[in-house]
Amino acid sequence: MRMISLAETILALALLVSACAPPEAPSPFIPPDIGAAAVTAGAAAYTPPPQPTAIGDTPTPLLAVSSTDLITCSDSLRFIEDVTFPDGTVVHPGEKIEKIWRVENNGTCSWDARYRLHFVNGDQLGAPAEVALYPARAGTQAELRVIFLAPAENRIYRSTWQAYNPDGTAFGDPFFIDIVVQSP
Repeated sequence: MRMISLAETILALALLVSACAPPEAPSPFIPPDIGAAAVTAGAAAYTPPPQPTAIGDTPTPLLAVSSTDLITCSDSLRFIEDVTFPDGTVVHPGEKIEKIWRVENNGTCSWDARYRLHFVNGDQLGAPAEVALYPARAGTQAELRVIFLAPAENRIYRSTWQAYNPDGTAFGDPFFIDIVVQSP
């Protein structure tokens, strides 16, 4: 049987004691004070940017973009074509009309559920005064749909519509439906 040496016993006890000791508390992080005069060894001192001293002595910015430019977009809509019921289509009194217009979101704002179409002029033709504007990303086309009901009286009708942004501001091309109501 092999005898354990005194050195081995001391080493084993030292390892056992150190393993049972609580870990050292980490030192708290203290962020550097950028404006402090003291500088750590090997680090360069912070130098604030130059301040203008007279008119015309303004430093040139690297990028001339304000924070509002980054979050502002513009609303625009371009009418492309009537998909259903071209202008002058003859319909019968009481006929349900599913009108679809193709438009382009040619602005920089994407249309979401807050964007609306509003009836703005002419005959409402049984449609609600306001409907959701089809969601569309900036630069894409969309088809806008409104359900109308042909009136009982035989004559020519026009209903004009306009897009509105979340702030309630009209934008883009107005568009319309022109129908001729004629009894069978």
